[in-house]
Amino acid sequence: MQISIIGLNQSGKTTLFRALSGKGKTTEGIAIVKVPDERIDRLSEIFNPKKTTYATIEFKDAKIELDNSGAFTSKTIGEIRNADALCIVVRSFKNDTVPHPKGSIDPLRDFKEIEEELIITDLLQIEKRLNRLNREAKQKSTEYKILEKLKRFLDDESPLNQAEITDGDKKLVSGFKFLTLKPFIVIINSDENNSIDDNPLINYLKNRSYEYLKIYAKIEEEISQLPIEDQRVFMEDIGIKESIIDRLIKKSYEVVNLISFLTAGEDEVRAWTIKKGSTAVEAAKKIHSDIARGFIRAEVVHYEDFIREGSFKACKGKGFLRLEGKDYIVKDGDIINYRFNV
Repeated sequence: MQISIIGLNQSGKTTLFRALSGKGKTTEGIAIVKVPDERIDRLSEIFNPKKTTYATIEFKDAKIELDNSGAFTSKTIGEIRNADALCIVVRSFKNDTVPHPKGSIDPLRDFKEIEEELIITDLLQIEKRLNRLNREAKQKSTEYKILEKLKRFLDDESPLNQAEITDGDKKLVSGFKFLTLKPFIVIINSDENNSIDDNPLINYLKNRSYEYLKIYAKIEEEISQLPIEDQRVFMEDIGIKESIIDRLIKKSYEVVNLISFLTAGEDEVRAWTIKKGSTAVEAAKKIHSDIARGFIRAEVVHYEDFIREGSFKACKGKGFLRLEGKDYIVKDGDIINYRFNV
């Protein structure tokens, strides 16, 4: 899964990326970071495995370029087209040494500018496709009807993630990779003094039901560069239980509709990433295709039940450890052991 970080110049986009980079490995503008998971921490304490593996997310520091008209260049569109979600950084801090390109700080104006460019990009893409379908006399096709409906929505200056689109229609247009159909996470990059009024932006985001976080990217960057133990001490000193960066990582995982199922034993404790609603056999493919092909049953116990009872044996004795078939819908936090034969 990849999240593209976008924002106007001097918004703090790259500062945020550097803070994320301190949480994982970085290569060519992509930070691969672990998804914090207290369940994996606890299971590792219990099993003391040879290896512990967390779920991961990729964050990409997208290079934003504008053409002479102020629109996204084709290179920029290509940078963010394949992302699963967009993390939009909006400036809400004063710094005379880093002047805003527009000469003033206005978070709502800046966010609307980015949102508008994303809408226009999708609109142009739809118009181009509709023109081709018209030339091919395919006005009665299902694709044409869906694209016309989406175009009307964009014409009203609304992003597609605000439209009521069926799962079937989403699947039909998935190949277009529309930018505004992706989930948005808005980062309000503020300062310690909260010197800018960002309430107009926050109200706008709430009306759109967008996920947002208010952060101090510069401080988060400084925290991320400290040794782990020093990070904990520093956060305790300023009364923070969880860094905003960790919250952003978790929020990114949620907005793209992902969950984790777990495997636990002496060899490895691991979180496996799957789409919400996946079946037991689909989850098995994440581990190995042979397990899915030779699937017999899945031994399942939920993490909370395991922790409460203290062992697989105790869970089995009380009926919390059960056998499930291929069509079982895996839940977030399920601990699964697969029985298979190949």
